[in-house]
Amino acid sequence: MSELNQFPERPDNGHGFTPEKGADSAGNPLVSPSAVPPAPQRVRRVGTFTMGLSLIASGAVALICLFDPGFDIITVLRFSPLVLILLGTEVLLSSVIFRNDRLKYDFWSGVVCFFLICMSVGAALLPPLWEQYGPGRERLRTELAHQAETLCYDALKGEPSIQSLDIDLDLAGGLSEYRDASLEDLSRAGRIFLHFTLAGDFTGEKQFAEKAHDILERLSALPFTPAHVSFSGAGKSSEQARHYTLSLDGLFALRQNADSLAQMVEDDSEWSRIEEERQALEQERQELYAELDEQRETLSQERERLFMELEEEREQMQAETEQQRTEPAVQSGT
Repeated sequence: MSELNQFPERPDNGHGFTPEKGADSAGNPLVSPSAVPPAPQRVRRVGTFTMGLSLIASGAVALICLFDPGFDIITVLRFSPLVLILLGTEVLLSSVIFRNDRLKYDFWSGVVCFFLICMSVGAALLPPLWEQYGPGRERLRTELAHQAETLCYDALKGEPSIQSLDIDLDLAGGLSEYRDASLEDLSRAGRIFLHFTLAGDFTGEKQFAEKAHDILERLSALPFTPAHVSFSGAGKSSEQARHYTLSLDGLFALRQNADSLAQMVEDDSEWSRIEEERQALEQERQELYAELDEQRETLSQERERLFMELEEEREQMQAETEQQRTEPAVQSGT
């Protein structure tokens, strides 16, 4: 055979055939590393662990409250921001430990955690708001005011010049601070205020101050000392209505003599002038109403008179008409 008819020998791989070009020793086609698809990333959910712990803690606290009504849940709710700390810790650790994985934040876990925090904050704010604006404060205020009014009535019994007494108690702060408080405790804190309305026409500031001084002397026997005492009353001077007021703050003002109190009396002449104008307008209004009633009565009588005259004229016209109808008939018959 000639050399032109000879083919090059292929190396034997031991299996009786030679591999093709672009194949491995086993005959499998070679694949480029760039053509191999990357391995899929694992998905890590962030927030599930925090939600699970929050639900466990909430259920445990609710269970304890069912079996122990005296359990201080407010103290436990003050630790509710720990849920946010735990959630942030879980996010940081997941980003470090599973940096090669894809992190997926659990939306519902965040919603549940946010809801628990809002409920905790609301439950923590509810007791103070209930103490500040609930019915217990007003009930306590009414009870203490009734006690103070009873003591004042016993001390001022038989005083004819007192028309009314208004008592105001300042219960600022939590209701628990005053639950067991007495009037003496409130007086030491400066939270009792008295206002007297005096009856009678006082001839001047001095007479008004003397009456206020007598009342203050009798109030000194009370087991409590008010922080503020005020007086108001009407008076007359030269046939002019006046209105006197006296406001006393503090222990030194309450211990003043009658002459010093007379210098502190305020004559509210402007108020008296407005009151006089109001009374004059009221009297003028009543006079106008009376005049309108008289005019209405006069118009009603005039209307009745005109109606009767019209009736008489109508009857007279009917009679004349009948007479005119009967006259031709009589003449024709004759």
